[in-house]
Amino acid sequence: MLLPQSKIDDFVKIIANHQSFVLTCHTNPDGDALGSTLALRKALLNMRKTATVVTPDLPPSYYSWMRGFKTLKTYEREVDECNKIIDEADVVFVMDYNDLKRVKTLGEKLATCTSKCFVMIDHHLDPQLKTNLMFSYPESAATCEVVYNILVNAGYEQYIDEDVASNIYTGIMTDTGGLSYNSSNPEIYLTVANLLTKGIDKPA
Repeated sequence: MLLPQSKIDDFVKIIANHQSFVLTCHTNPDGDALGSTLALRKALLNMRKTATVVTPDLPPSYYSWMRGFKTLKTYEREVDECNKIIDEADVVFVMDYNDLKRVKTLGEKLATCTSKCFVMIDHHLDPQLKTNLMFSYPESAATCEVVYNILVNAGYEQYIDEDVASNIYTGIMTDTGGLSYNSSNPEIYLTVANLLTKGIDKPA
């Protein structure tokens, strides 16, 4: 995926100029929502940044095996702690959703954060949010695919370790039914091949 250089440049500047990041995803998060947030979180940690994933509600327990799952903060159960994390963050990532209606009461909190830098990374149609930087690509199979391409295009491939690759792979597999649908673009297979070189544990 060839992303506009101007957007990549802006992304690199945001990462370079800020230290603290909070990553959010939609309610009842699936493998792509969790994979994209947890993958980018770990990449940011590898860059020596501070990064926390805040989910609107409790994620399904069957995703508890995912890398970094135990670090998740749940807004509806940890309101005060999550508000503190959000208040102290420099940048808010909006991941795998494009409308605050999809994040319950977390959306009410984010709506008050008008002075913060917002970055959207998503693959759904008709974004309803205005953000400082938007990567919105409905033609992509998964938000995780967009995250991978941002990291590679930004020159951050060295920060894609096994944990990052595993979570990106999970998101892609989730949103394509194991590459059985929404996966006709040959590029997605090249992405999966590159992820496998990171040593991820792929089911037989």
